[in-house]
Amino acid sequence: MHAIDFHLPQDVLGFLEKYANPHNYKVLMESPRSVSLFDPQVDRFLEQGNFPQVLTCLWKETDLGKRHAWLESKSPELHPILMYELAIVIFSTRPSQDTLTHETFPLLDAARFRLYQEAECSLNLAIKGSVVRQIHELFRARLSMLVYKRLREPYIELELKLKKREFILPKVHQVAQQTITTKLASPLWIGWCGMNIFSQGKPLMIAPGMFQEARNTYASDVLTNPLQFLTK
Repeated sequence: MHAIDFHLPQDVLGFLEKYANPHNYKVLMESPRSVSLFDPQVDRFLEQGNFPQVLTCLWKETDLGKRHAWLESKSPELHPILMYELAIVIFSTRPSQDTLTHETFPLLDAARFRLYQEAECSLNLAIKGSVVRQIHELFRARLSMLVYKRLREPYIELELKLKKREFILPKVHQVAQQTITTKLASPLWIGWCGMNIFSQGKPLMIAPGMFQEARNTYASDVLTNPLQFLTK
């Protein structure tokens, strides 16, 4: 008898939680691949904010070089979920302490900035709090397992030793500046996360015409006081 799945198909947090289970992940990977990562349909998934479908296509691409190239091609769009994936793929292709310090950790915090920035467009307090933290921790947990597998050192110790403010802050600053001048995709995807969606029936968001203003205000706040963001 299968457990009841209370997550909606659009809920990327529920998707990440489900496939953090190795058994579920194995089942997903062994299922037939219906859409190639480079199929135009994946771009449509992205436009729709359908990250469970995007991640399914991404994870089923077993060639890390192709996965890396695709993620790099999408990096100007600043999708936070894909920024996390790129941080992990970069370490996967070049597993070293130097990679963690100069590339992976800075990109991880830049992705976290983008999550909080997207959450500013939600009227659901859970999105701005627990949902953002849970998404970040799920990616951090994936990286932690990979780091121990490749470097044979506890992730928390390496994080304390290698995560340097002088590399984190410039990356977050760069991405924050980019978001002010870049046409970003709709943040509606983050509104589908969390259990509250069942009582609400739809994502509770600010008016679409205010999305960019809310994002710009958050970016400006972080640019003015980046240390406050790092301690969130």
